[in-house]
Amino acid sequence: MRKKSGIISGAAALFAANAAVKLMGMIYKIPLQRILTDAGMGYFSAAYNVYAWFYVLSTAGLPIAVSVCVARARAEKRYGLCGMIYRVSLSAFSFVGAVFSALMLLFCRRFASLASLDGAYLCIAAISPCVLFSCVSAAVRGYYQGHGIMWVTAVSQLAEAAGKLVFGLIFAKLASAAGYGICAVSACAVAGITCGSLLSAVLCVIIKCFYVRSPKLTGRRAPVLVPVMKIALPVALSASVMNLTALTDVFMFPSLLGSAGYTQIKAAEIYGNYTTVCTSLVNLPSAFITPVCASVLPALTASVAEGREELIRSLQRFLYCTVFLIGTPCAAGLFALCYPIPALIFTESSAAISAPMLAVLSPAVVLIAILSASDTVLQSSGKASKALIGMSAGALLRVVFAVLLFKTTGLDVLCMPVAACACYLCAAVFNLIFARRRGVNVAALALKPAICAVLCGVSAKAAYSALHVRVNDGISTVLAVAFGAIIYLLSIYASGFLRDAGIYKMLHIKKERKNDRIRKKREVRL
Repeated sequence: MRKKSGIISGAAALFAANAAVKLMGMIYKIPLQRILTDAGMGYFSAAYNVYAWFYVLSTAGLPIAVSVCVARARAEKRYGLCGMIYRVSLSAFSFVGAVFSALMLLFCRRFASLASLDGAYLCIAAISPCVLFSCVSAAVRGYYQGHGIMWVTAVSQLAEAAGKLVFGLIFAKLASAAGYGICAVSACAVAGITCGSLLSAVLCVIIKCFYVRSPKLTGRRAPVLVPVMKIALPVALSASVMNLTALTDVFMFPSLLGSAGYTQIKAAEIYGNYTTVCTSLVNLPSAFITPVCASVLPALTASVAEGREELIRSLQRFLYCTVFLIGTPCAAGLFALCYPIPALIFTESSAAISAPMLAVLSPAVVLIAILSASDTVLQSSGKASKALIGMSAGALLRVVFAVLLFKTTGLDVLCMPVAACACYLCAAVFNLIFARRRGVNVAALALKPAICAVLCGVSAKAAYSALHVRVNDGISTVLAVAFGAIIYLLSIYASGFLRDAGIYKMLHIKKERKNDRIRKKREVRL
């Protein structure tokens, strides 16, 4: 089989898929919030964050580990080892996923009680099977990413998002029409996520059965699980620490708000807006950053294995520049339009609650982008365990900051966004220190996009202020975003940053790698 296109085209496929997934996610949450109300979204978000921690603990490192191990095996021309890596990883992690799904189901009431949201236990029970289904999907995605084939990940992500959208809204609407309580309606909405995850797993298995079968392993069998675990475990622990901080939000935010005098319903409403509006918007740019990291990782890993220092520096420079190119204008736009953007997507009441929190949380977009890029660099260099140090320090700082701010200041709802930014900043600084060996000056690379992003934010704010008195808020918000984007694109082009990012050089590298593939013997048979 002819190998698919390289870094640029692979990233483009995941870009398109992630954009569609995020769009469907927004389409899903807008009517869902109206069905569930803010309190119901609080139950929904609490269950999802509990699931997210178990999910990352079992699967966050799996596609990365399988991708890295497969890429190394192919670089060493050990093609028969690729299939063995997949089979062993699938079996081991499916068992882990089944155990974690069972734990979520058995202790659903306990988790809900810890979150001070007793009604969330039905949601936690409904989402528990997703951990097992996600393990299956992650193993298949990692196998194909190691081959540089990104469309499998894209298709399975689209299937998962579509299933969540269709089944979630249908189940929630039927339960609401039948007169069930808000807790049961929220659980029915969460069941849509389970259906989407199952659909993705089934699709991945079908694709693996009929597309790209690795040659059988001949000769001496090499240990597979240990190398996979050496990569997967640090990544999973690092990601789980990151998600553990979100889980601490579930357990801390409502209870801290309760200690500040808020009722349980009001605390659920504030927490629901924080997760549904603020966190969703801040994490939205990651849909475009993650594909870049996933596409660069196999090539960067192979370059490290081959000792090609110049190519390593070029790939790292391209990676950091690309995440800055995406992250900085998004952060500036969310800060400048912290009320209009949520009001356009959600409701005005939700926007009024979430706007101050979103403004404080907006710098986290850039910090998450740096964190993603530096994680990729560490993983490709065999230093995935280093990321755990920064994430652990950041998680501890987040908890301490949140408690101290609640106890010593009157910030109340702003304490958690401030603590989240402190966490991401701490983790990013640690990662950059550990990944500095190759001589890429990250601060210098961030300068031009940061200046252009400030121009973007100021332009968008000025355009909105001038327009919203003449036309309705929705149109003025869209026009303001478009105007800010145009200013950003013009300024970034005039600054010469695209040349600095090495995008043109990546196109030459892609052509060179294609010529190398033509000269090589076919690696994989139909």
